[in-house]
Amino acid sequence: MFKYAGTKLYINCLLDFNIKNEIIVYKYFVLGDKIMKYKMIVSDYDNTLCNKEKVVTKRTKQAIKNYINNGGRFVICTTRPYIGISKIAKDLGLYDEIISSQGASVRNLSDDSVIFQSLFSNEEVREVLKFFDKKSSHIFLASDDMMMAENDDYFTKVCISTIDYPLHKSKTKLIYECDDVDVSQVIVGSYIPMKVSLLTRLAQSKFDNRFEVGLCDRHLLNVTKKGVSKGSAIGRIAEIHGIKKQEIIAFGDSLNDSSMFDYAGTGVAMGNSMRGLKELATVVCDDVENDGLAKYIEQNCL
Repeated sequence: MFKYAGTKLYINCLLDFNIKNEIIVYKYFVLGDKIMKYKMIVSDYDNTLCNKEKVVTKRTKQAIKNYINNGGRFVICTTRPYIGISKIAKDLGLYDEIISSQGASVRNLSDDSVIFQSLFSNEEVREVLKFFDKKSSHIFLASDDMMMAENDDYFTKVCISTIDYPLHKSKTKLIYECDDVDVSQVIVGSYIPMKVSLLTRLAQSKFDNRFEVGLCDRHLLNVTKKGVSKGSAIGRIAEIHGIKKQEIIAFGDSLNDSSMFDYAGTGVAMGNSMRGLKELATVVCDDVENDGLAKYIEQNCL
């Protein structure tokens, strides 16, 4: 499955022989005289792929396009729900899998079909809501296609406006209307970062053996089903396509991206990342405002 073109070798796998003359196939792409080490790039969206203005720069778009044209698979992996990221992904020219809701949903962008989905039962949702009731006035129930909240105040509107996501205000308490929503994650927020950190620790202690609890950013935390994570979702896609861990590179900026690094051979923390994520990363690239992801792809993935 190879041919020569001048002095350059074009093949879809690299062959070698051991002392027993058995063929060993190294599943790397070869483009020209370069080996494409990474078959899949996985990237968080907010403050990793897009900047603080929620814009994906021209340089980043071009780097992604070049990588895909070379045969790579580019996957967005985000806490945003599917409806809040699918159009953005398609505008970037992505039509393969996408991971949303912190790994609770994996869909195919080409036809919106569900590959994997992890939803709360009604009883589980009520249990989580009872725990956070009176601890926070900003609680959201998120599904792939909507978000429900009790309040539509400034905090809520800011959260929703940044992800262009349909908001349904509950007529009563969320706990009385949760049966009408296919909940993939419960999101809790506060203006005060220290309060969010405290609530995260309290919820982790309460639900340690039953649910996953983690920080989304300084003002938001989320709760998903046990075993749900960005990393486990990456594992599902990798298994479908026969992609090995060392053939995956992941980019992130927040601690809720740490599970991606567990499932990727290379974990790249953005220059603007939380310190804790930088400590877990294989390498730290430039800041998102300086096209850090694009620069790294150009230098190491093409």
